[in-house]
Amino acid sequence: MMSGDPPVNTLYTDTDVNGRAIRMARRINPDIRIVTADEVGMRYASDPQHFAYAIEHGYVLVTGNIQDYRPLVRDWLKAGKDHPGIAYITDAASRRPSIVAQLLVSIAAILMTNREEWK
Repeated sequence: MMSGDPPVNTLYTDTDVNGRAIRMARRINPDIRIVTADEVGMRYASDPQHFAYAIEHGYVLVTGNIQDYRPLVRDWLKAGKDHPGIAYITDAASRRPSIVAQLLVSIAAILMTNREEWK
């Protein structure tokens, strides 16, 4: 997605996502819509609460917590329910804010319904 292209998704980042990466993504594409857990008073929410919040608002969830979210997503899909999508940031990628920023920009531009992406 180039700067100025309208994003497809609004992203919701839990507290696992590096603030520097979010700032970089917002500089890469000023039109990107990223809502952080801190911005909406969800800093201390549980993983199920973050997942429910993202679903309720139609946001793609972005997290570094693969271990806890994978079962939530699997159970949600087994129940026949759709979700807006989830992107997992691996430990290796989390140490590189520029990689995370590019992930944020790229997933904002693609249809993510019921998808899981890793970086």
